[in-house]
Amino acid sequence: MSSELLMDDSKAGAKTTEELSKVETIVLPRDKTNKFVHFFKQNIRVFYLILLHIIVITIFGYVGFHTESYLVSFLGIFLMILGFLLLFYYVPLFYYISLPEHRLSCLSHSCKMKLLAEVITHKPNVNMLTWGPIAYNMNQYVFDQGICPNKSFFYDGKSCYQVFRELAILPCGSGNSNKNSADAGQETGSNSATTNTDGNYSSSNFELQSYIAKALAVYKESVDKYWADEFPEATV
Repeated sequence: MSSELLMDDSKAGAKTTEELSKVETIVLPRDKTNKFVHFFKQNIRVFYLILLHIIVITIFGYVGFHTESYLVSFLGIFLMILGFLLLFYYVPLFYYISLPEHRLSCLSHSCKMKLLAEVITHKPNVNMLTWGPIAYNMNQYVFDQGICPNKSFFYDGKSCYQVFRELAILPCGSGNSNKNSADAGQETGSNSATTNTDGNYSSSNFELQSYIAKALAVYKESVDKYWADEFPEATV
């Protein structure tokens, strides 16, 4: 009996050691580079486009100021000015591609399902360190799916959490807000709110509704446990 217990303990110890070593080997982009460099690498094609844009503007300017034809000179200067104005287009573009909404839009349904499955499995909470293993696994999966050319889709656990928030938490919160507004008063508003709530998931994530609900339940339970452990005096 004691030998069996020792064997069980050794197996458990080996499993624990294996799990710890696995956690220690998790390397995210944040561990290799700063956020700006990571953003630059992930959007290198946009920067190449800007460089090409600047080269074209320079060519138009050179032609506009170094030609004797008034028509060609006018067109060159006009296109140069227009090109400079179009450079401002990249400001909102960079802002958009830095948002979680953009990263979510890049994910296929299978990637979204993988994210929900990771949340259900790992049970993360508001501590962003608990999202690290999920970000690591998602980077591998997104790379395997051919969506990202490298394993750096998520910079860190926080960026992974932000995408989950866009996918599951915010639509749920929006639906609850609409429902509360409906309860406050108008039947017409209630019907509209119900339609909007259903539309949050049905338009693009209809197939994931059940799994989003399950992932949210697991996440909420984990968050409640985290806050209860951190602030037991505030436990409801």
